[in-house]
Amino acid sequence: MLRCGKPCNKGVYRSWITAIFLSAWMALPAYAQTAIPDDPNLKQLARLVAEKQDDAAYELSTNLMEEWGGEPYFDFLAGRAAFNAGHFQEAVFAFERVLINEPKQLAARVLAAFSYFKVNNYGAAKVELTKLLNVELPAADREKVVEYLAIISEQEERATETSDLSATLGFTFDSNVNSGTLAEEFFLPGLDQPIFLDDASRERHDNVTDLTINYAYSKKITQRSGYNFGVMLNDVGHEAVSNLDRSLLNLSAGYFREFDATKINVSGYYQPMQLNDELYRVAYGASIDATWSLSEKWQLLLGVGYTQVDNKATDTQDMDQYSAKSRFTYLGDSIHMFELSIGDDEAKLESSKFNGRYVIGLNYTYLLPISRQWTLSFLTVYQDIEHDAEQAFFLVVREEESLMTALNLDYTPDQIWRFSANFSYSDKTSNINIYEYDRSAAKFSATRKF
Repeated sequence: MLRCGKPCNKGVYRSWITAIFLSAWMALPAYAQTAIPDDPNLKQLARLVAEKQDDAAYELSTNLMEEWGGEPYFDFLAGRAAFNAGHFQEAVFAFERVLINEPKQLAARVLAAFSYFKVNNYGAAKVELTKLLNVELPAADREKVVEYLAIISEQEERATETSDLSATLGFTFDSNVNSGTLAEEFFLPGLDQPIFLDDASRERHDNVTDLTINYAYSKKITQRSGYNFGVMLNDVGHEAVSNLDRSLLNLSAGYFREFDATKINVSGYYQPMQLNDELYRVAYGASIDATWSLSEKWQLLLGVGYTQVDNKATDTQDMDQYSAKSRFTYLGDSIHMFELSIGDDEAKLESSKFNGRYVIGLNYTYLLPISRQWTLSFLTVYQDIEHDAEQAFFLVVREEESLMTALNLDYTPDQIWRFSANFSYSDKTSNINIYEYDRSAAKFSATRKF
């Protein structure tokens, strides 16, 4: 319902609104030639907008919102004041209110489109700006429409195709770099004398340096499907235990497709590893998983995978690995992930069945964005492991439990650099004492994006 300071007719109102909308988008002559409602506050707001006193106009429009909000002539003034003062989301709301009541008002539509662009709502901005291409506009506004559409097209192209190249340099102190045992001796069935372990089998601490280069590429085929591939090279060097120096190459590719609230991922990888400058192992495999959105904050993932391990040093370590996992994720101010996994490693040689194992894992991950620059995360992993056959010398089936916890702090000062500190502790128990160990590590790393 039109409200004026005194009775007025719709003809006067429409003449006023048309003049004010089409006269260079609120230039001062529009007010000089227009019958403005006889309200001193509205006249003052119109004067402040015309004189480009942006902050004062915005403050006054905020104070008048409760009384005049919903009236097209006030909402246009309020939107213009908010737009000029840099409060673009409020400008969006104001111009949308104008268009609800006056859908043919050209100036409001132009400024609504510009406001959508300013708040990065490119979908709505593109719709409105495209409509304006077929409308006669002042030259300056037409140039702005064309400029914004070009920027949106560029952003859409970037959104459908991304590539990232980064390098990470890390320095680690590892208390048990070889996962060695604390035991000094062990007994074999039928032998009364202990067998003493040499230093190579017992835990050794060391300083470790690693360099990782990572490249990732992804492209959307449609809005609901796409593919990706990646290349990762990791080189690890030890200060003292040089026989553990290794290099690993990981080649991966994947495809995703979304169906309503379900996302399907299919991926595969090929991973050769060198140990002490010789090809030690090649692993390759594939996995498929599905993610469902259970609510606004909860997701469920179910997945299965297969990996084949070809150990070039000894055939007794060749494996077929089967895995399945389920994961619940809570997406709030912080992120919580709860995962149950099952793994079945099958040794390929009958004589090495004791290396096969069945693994049940429980994982919990906590991710807390402290600020735009700082992120804290916590991970704990529990595993219950039972091997498939008796150990050849110990004449018992090997059973183990392991627990690993890790705390990580990331500092990201800009879009190029990230600095991380990671502290972890692992403890493993076994019914065969030479496989028991504990391990702690502190790692500091720097990552640069190119």
